[in-house]
Amino acid sequence: NEERTATLNSRVMGWVEKLGVDKTGETVARGQPLLEIYSPALYSAQQDFLIVSRRHGSDPSDDALLVSARKRLELWGISSSQIEALAKSGEPSYTLTLTAPLGGTVIEKPVVDAQMVQPGMPLFRIADLSTVWVMADLYESELPFVETGQEAEITAPAYPGRTWKGRVDFVYP
Repeated sequence: NEERTATLNSRVMGWVEKLGVDKTGETVARGQPLLEIYSPALYSAQQDFLIVSRRHGSDPSDDALLVSARKRLELWGISSSQIEALAKSGEPSYTLTLTAPLGGTVIEKPVVDAQMVQPGMPLFRIADLSTVWVMADLYESELPFVETGQEAEITAPAYPGRTWKGRVDFVYP
């Protein structure tokens, strides 16, 4: 189901330090750590945030530099909770932990330990397989017999004796 998939891409240049999930086909929960990325740029951005926040400890909310430093971290995929933990600890982290955006099954994992990653590079593709779409090819002469909302049964040679029931949701033009 295309509506229940997510692709996790790298937002920074860096290196995969540790894979939390290392096999295609593994089941993951939403928020589960997938991998840690080491990025000098992220480390530097965390240091900038900490320097600015220490300098303006009494009321930093109106400080444009702090807002900018925080926004830079957010744009690189650091969550609010990770930023709060950074502010509380006062120590930058050498790695950024990326988590699963939804629960499901890892259907693509093109990264390995120690691999260099670039911005925009896909790291994981996850799908919730609790519902799936079946796409069927029909002969043009069969099209008048298929309409949206119609019940359908699917069988597969790999599962003899099993039948799945569904409903026609869409007919491509």
